[in-house]
Amino acid sequence: MTKVYNDRIKLLTEPQTLLRTQVLKNVQCIKDQMMQLERNYTDEMMIKAREQIVEAARAKDMVSRFRLYEKKIINDETL
Repeated sequence: MTKVYNDRIKLLTEPQTLLRTQVLKNVQCIKDQMMQLERNYTDEMMIKAREQIVEAARAKDMVSRFRLYEKKIINDETL
């Protein structure tokens, strides 16, 4: 009688344990995927920020050149 009772308990608890283990694995997998997405997003944002910095540096250089050119024209006109 005890063996039958123990077998029933085992049948009732074992699937839950397996299911719980699988659920925990799935949750961990989802967490890993979310972390990877976050890393990819962060890397992408850093690349975009670098591109914007380069673009701003080019714009600043163009403004500097334009001002120098403008000063040269003013100086040439005064002479």
